[in-house]
Amino acid sequence: MELKTAVKTLAEENLPFVKETFLDLHRHPELSMKTERTSRFVQAELERLGFAWERVGTHSIVAFWDTGRPGKTLLLRADMDALPLDEEPQNDRRPKAAVSENPGVCHACGHDAHTAMLLGACRVLKGMEEELSGKLYIVFEEAEENGGVCDEMEAYFADIHLDGAWAIHVYAKLETGKISVTPGQRMAGFGQFAFKVHGKGGHSSRPDLCKNPIFVTSAILQNLQSAWVNMRDVTKVVPLSIGIIQSGTKPNIIPETCEFWGSIRYFEVETGRRCQEIIKQVTEDTAKVFGCEVERFGYIFGENIAETDPACSALATRALSDQLGAEALQDTDPWYASETFAIYTRHCPGVFAFLGCKNEAAGYTADHHHPRFEVDPDCLLMGVEATSRYALDFLRG
Repeated sequence: MELKTAVKTLAEENLPFVKETFLDLHRHPELSMKTERTSRFVQAELERLGFAWERVGTHSIVAFWDTGRPGKTLLLRADMDALPLDEEPQNDRRPKAAVSENPGVCHACGHDAHTAMLLGACRVLKGMEEELSGKLYIVFEEAEENGGVCDEMEAYFADIHLDGAWAIHVYAKLETGKISVTPGQRMAGFGQFAFKVHGKGGHSSRPDLCKNPIFVTSAILQNLQSAWVNMRDVTKVVPLSIGIIQSGTKPNIIPETCEFWGSIRYFEVETGRRCQEIIKQVTEDTAKVFGCEVERFGYIFGENIAETDPACSALATRALSDQLGAEALQDTDPWYASETFAIYTRHCPGVFAFLGCKNEAAGYTADHHHPRFEVDPDCLLMGVEATSRYALDFLRG
């Protein structure tokens, strides 16, 4: 049986398991560092397949498979965590196939699909083990959303030789039936900042005796808008967002402090670092004009910029064109959301693939992190086939 047919046959045979797993995980979402049930499910399936595994961090799983034949070493990775979000029972057109049973938590990004597809690919590869050589590391990451296990994963793989890495992310901007293995930068670095403006509180009848931190914060944010045009390299796209402003308890009391939180995204580490410094400088200098001080806290600067290696992209293009048809491959622009896949590709070249999960006719159109987001289950078979075929071609090459 030719390789293409063998992969497709096994993927289709295991598709009911993949879909059932996807729906089960969707109904039972768990937050970062709390993926206990999901981890147990993964462990049980890996043991059924005969894979040795280790726990890394709190609930992350790293399985290892040595085929016993010399060859390269490939890492396959999926993430398991959900989001702190109340799910809506409908997508953009109709009721969802499954809805979270855990109030305030839902899979609004697609990690349930990632875990289900990788387990499906493990089944396919196990069924084709005579075709494999080399070694596989299979990673189920517990905290992609907050990067909570990055340090542990970095330490785990620090002294392990890897020849390549592969991961898939479902993508709400790409139609079901399409997959992207475009080379270059794929997802952005993430920086977070938070400042507390210290003013002087008092009664609203005498604002002249106070230093209203809300007005100062307003001035800071206005100045940041100007700084984004005049103080940074305008040839570099760096989205700036303010997501939280917190202050005060009553309308007639001027508070002592005002906090604001925000984030930036970037594709060059030095650009991101410079922008963080601009934010700090503008915030401190503006506060001084009003006789106030600021305190920076909640600071995060991430260097995880997900990339696809050109040579690995070329291999993936050849493998998937044969497996899925050349018409299934579509180039995509970089996605300005962030990902932790770079913790693996710092050790080796890799592919970070985008798998289409958008279907307008069926209502699968909400964006990631939206309460109506839903993965089109028709994309799952392609994800299993793509992962399996890439692994086979990479290890056989």
